[in-house]
Amino acid sequence: MLESGDMPLTTDVSPIFIGWDVGGWNCDKNPASRDALVVIDSQRQIQGKPWRGNLRKCINQSGNTSEFIAKLLELCELDQVYADEQED
Repeated sequence: MLESGDMPLTTDVSPIFIGWDVGGWNCDKNPASRDALVVIDSQRQIQGKPWRGNLRKCINQSGNTSEFIAKLLELCELDQVYADEQED
């Protein structure tokens, strides 16, 4: 349990939102069906590069939520951008 003086520090990092159009998870019969990802910021501006493909392998190989989110950001070419912000 957190004591009153042990509250987590807040940062000035702006929130981002990951949109996922689920399309490829169980679509083995339709190879044209793919997942799509896009990342936007709080001003609804696209960040990085939208991605299309199948996320099945990414989901199955992620050991936890943090790994999964990191892989999604990597697919959208944002992994280094947000890794740098976390280090500041």
